[in-house]
Amino acid sequence: MSQLIRDQIFTFFVMFFCGASIAIFRQLYRSYQKEKHARRSFFALQELLFWVFAALLTSACLYYADYGAVTFHGSLGFALGAFLWYNIRATDTTIDSDMRESYAKAAGKQRV
Repeated sequence: MSQLIRDQIFTFFVMFFCGASIAIFRQLYRSYQKEKHARRSFFALQELLFWVFAALLTSACLYYADYGAVTFHGSLGFALGAFLWYNIRATDTTIDSDMRESYAKAAGKQRV
């Protein structure tokens, strides 16, 4: 395998995990927002700060992986990482709610 292909694979995986980490932080931020109902002006400031953080993290990952070059395989890795994280979490949430329902039914049958 040539050095070029190794570098492209490295860039792809760095950006994949960068996209997944941005998706994780976004999900944590949204759950925080649901619990804490801030005023509208403070909400806008929090949103701005999150996206500044996301831009800085993405820039750092881009610089680390490919010296700041935006490439197709880097962009694909970023998008795929975020996409897979959201789909895995949606599946996990569905499984958790199904398990809670089955546990509640089983507990209800035992008490009768």
